[in-house]
Amino acid sequence: MKKLYALISVLSLVCIGVVNAQYSVIHNFNDTAGSFPISSLTYAGGVLYGITGTGGDTPCTCGVIFSINADGTGYKDMHDFGGISLTDGNAPVGKLALAGNRLYGMTGNGMATTGGNDCTTCGMVFSINTDGSGYRKLYNFGDDPVLNCNNGCMPSGSFTLSDSILYGMANGGPTGDGAIFFMDTSGTVYDTLMTFNGTNGSSPTGTLTLSGTRLYGMTSKGGANNLGCIFAINTNGTGFDTLMSFNGINGSKPQGSLTIAGSVLYGMTEYGDTLNSGNIFSIHTDGTGYRDLYDFTNAENPQGDLTLSGNLLYGMTNGGGANGYGSVFSIDTNGNNFSTLFSFCRSSCNDTTGTSPQGDLTLSGNVLYGMTYGGGTDGDGVIFKLDTNSTTEINEISAATGGVNLYPNPNNGSFTISITLPVPVTVVQPQIEIYNVLGKMIYHAGVTTGNAQISLSNAARGMYLYRIVTNDGKPVGIGKFVME
Repeated sequence: MKKLYALISVLSLVCIGVVNAQYSVIHNFNDTAGSFPISSLTYAGGVLYGITGTGGDTPCTCGVIFSINADGTGYKDMHDFGGISLTDGNAPVGKLALAGNRLYGMTGNGMATTGGNDCTTCGMVFSINTDGSGYRKLYNFGDDPVLNCNNGCMPSGSFTLSDSILYGMANGGPTGDGAIFFMDTSGTVYDTLMTFNGTNGSSPTGTLTLSGTRLYGMTSKGGANNLGCIFAINTNGTGFDTLMSFNGINGSKPQGSLTIAGSVLYGMTEYGDTLNSGNIFSIHTDGTGYRDLYDFTNAENPQGDLTLSGNLLYGMTNGGGANGYGSVFSIDTNGNNFSTLFSFCRSSCNDTTGTSPQGDLTLSGNVLYGMTYGGGTDGDGVIFKLDTNSTTEINEISAATGGVNLYPNPNNGSFTISITLPVPVTVVQPQIEIYNVLGKMIYHAGVTTGNAQISLSNAARGMYLYRIVTNDGKPVGIGKFVME
């Protein structure tokens, strides 16, 4: 496993306020036709399909299904949730699954139509044609008076489609810890593959990842430390196995899904690791070989999935970045060459790029498509595209030679931190932060030259973490040292 506080170089360092054409907003949400998306886009034949959790032209503004051409033209509100006393569902979740010309999805709330039980806001499964016609309710969670929510309710994540079978996850279940289920695309067959009980996971998140006849996923709670776990199960419901429990050191409370390449799974956690900002990890499908590939350190707290292209992983963070409102990044599958491709910004940066993305990226060719939860001209979120052929971050200079070195290490409390930047340190005014193993800051000072002399003669012996950030919060380097 990669050492927890390994020294890293950060490629993007200096904010200079330059706008680059690689990033563009192709749609601004405006409430009446959808607002505040928390999910991801589905791409097919030059068209993007998606959902928003709120907005739409119904009294409850309960969300919409939409389509838009990849060039930003032809936005279409295909369906508004919240009609007919909410019985067609409301607050859709996850990403739409495509089979032929039919899209499948779930809502997190919505009334059961029969059964007369107390589970009246359990959510439902729906389908709709790609042209917006033929909306159909396929299944209501909690509709069975016998099961009464033991089969799951309030689903999270998206469907995984295999032939004509949809696999998904929901909360509820006999102990309230969640369930894995399957159903056919006609909605006539539904069954629960397994239910969580806390010990083997709780509160499943994201989407199941299919490889052969094996499904892989994560829970945000439960497991050995109640911080979530990674699991595997066969598509027939047998062979459930907890591959790993998160413990805070190796990450905690994942919100997204796993991405598979061969026999390796890649994912992110929202919290845990170095400064409780989340991490990127890999693990073999048999549960061995866990690697901490990258530790976020600036309140990034990613909530989505990783998108794989060749040996590169692309993803988004909900916070952090150059401006504190999230970013788009890339990293090698071996954990090297982390690079911030774009930092989202609010009106204080004099632009309308969107803020705080909560989903993941959709790749078509060399272009990444995604959505932000907020920002844009109306403050209701945006749809954007980003060309991966150009890797210089918007509003930033990319610095291949930037780095940090601390010596001697180990030391007796007196040491030097050497900072290499592509511009004088007086331009970005780096700050040095030093933390003990409990995460408490014990030292903070600005840097006026490339070499900072530090004395911690009153500090206890042991291991410490140091972090260098610029005056606008951009990370420069991070590492550990030992006082003896």
